Amino acid sequence: MQRLNTVWQIASAASSVRDIAQQAKTYYFPVPEPLTFYLRAEAAEVILTRWQRPMIEVRASLQGAFGWRIATDQDEAGVYVAAARRMVVGGFSSAKFDVYLPHNTHLVFNLQESSVMLRHINGLVEIPQAAADESLYILTDDS
Repeated sequence: MQRLNTVWQIASAASSVRDIAQQAKTYYFPVPEPLTFYLRAEAAEVILTRWQRPMIEVRASLQGAFGWRIATDQDEAGVYVAAARRMVVGGFSSAKFDVYLPHNTHLVFNLQESSVMLRHINGLVEIPQAAADESLYILTDDS
């Protein structure tokens, strides 16, 4: 019985550490007119979904939250989100960004070691040749 209690305490402590290491935060930005959304991140999974609302919503899920610094800003030209991993402990961290934005929002991504999924996209998507030279995989519903 004492072993069972010890195992339970260890499992409870591990769960608490995991909960401390994970963090989720949602940012909301009203966008009354077309503007630019800029995201700078590393070691991130970005899921972009277009919608009809006049608002940008960014849901950040951080693994190893202690290893991240996130800054946001908004002005008349755009919405800016920058996520950087801290020097030593950030190497063990990753993030997922679920981004919801209006169809008429211009996108600029500055990403390192990241992936992007686009949902509900209509129209032209341009990827500069310099970015495509690194590694570009286009997945379809058939993939």
